[in-house]
Amino acid sequence: MANEQILIVDDDKDLVTTLATVLESAGYRVSSAANGTEGWKKAQESRPDLAIIDVIMDTVGEGVRLTHRFRSDDKLRSVPIIMLTGVKKKMRMDLRPLDEEGYLYLPVDKYMDKPVDPQALLREVAGLL
Repeated sequence: MANEQILIVDDDKDLVTTLATVLESAGYRVSSAANGTEGWKKAQESRPDLAIIDVIMDTVGEGVRLTHRFRSDDKLRSVPIIMLTGVKKKMRMDLRPLDEEGYLYLPVDKYMDKPVDPQALLREVAGLL
C-alpha cells in the first residue's frame, strides 16, 4: 500500500474531492489547496511527495507560476508535478512560458487533460513516485 503524500492544487472543489477519493483509495495521503498561494504555503509546511496542479485558478497561468516556484526552491525542486488543464491540447503552447534561451518550457513531469481518467491518474502517479 502506498503512503506517499500528494498535494492537489485546484479551485474546482468537486474535482479535488473526486481526485482525493481516487488517490486515497489507492493508499495515498492527500492534502489540497484552492489556489497557488495556499498551495505554496502547504508545500512549504509539509513537503509533498508529488503535486497535482491546475493551470488556471484565481488567475490565468497561476499553476504555471506555482510550478516555477517549486522548481526554484531547494526543498521542493525534485517534487514530481502533474499539471492539469481543461484547456484543449491545441492551446497548451500559449500557456507555456519561455526559458532563458527562448524555448517554450513548462517544468512539469506530466501533463493531463481534464476530465481526468482515474485509472490513468493512478498509473501516472505510481510511475512518478
